Amino acid sequence: MKTLLNMLFAGTLGVVAQGAGAAPCAPADCKALDAVARDYIEGWYDGNAARMRNALSPQLAKRNVAQGADGARVEEMGADGLIYYTGKGAGATRDPALRRADVTVLDVSGDMAAVKLVAQDWVDYLALARIDGQWKIVTVVWELHPR
Repeated sequence: MKTLLNMLFAGTLGVVAQGAGAAPCAPADCKALDAVARDYIEGWYDGNAARMRNALSPQLAKRNVAQGADGARVEEMGADGLIYYTGKGAGATRDPALRRADVTVLDVSGDMAAVKLVAQDWVDYLALARIDGQWKIVTVVWELHPR
């Protein structure tokens, strides 16, 4: 069931990214969105809380669905928690040779955008908003790569 839901979600994003209403990403927006996604993931990998803070809206909601013995539950972390763990080096223990940061801008519509980030161990779908002229990550939905 989870795999089916993931396929439907990914398929929906593909339709959004390639749909008739999707406009091409302006080069300046694509460059800025890529830079924000890289501040987020490279900040995590390097333990650089300043880069992470630069990428996030203070109202960030980062969520994943965790499967447990008692069923599925949605886990959530905010900007403060993510910045804290970044600064503590939670992601910095990763082998630099294995680091992965594949960034794909899926869609831009006015002051909102969707970006897919494939990292070393997981996939993030980032929802970004242009706030006071700067792109910021507002929501992240993520999942570990299948083992």
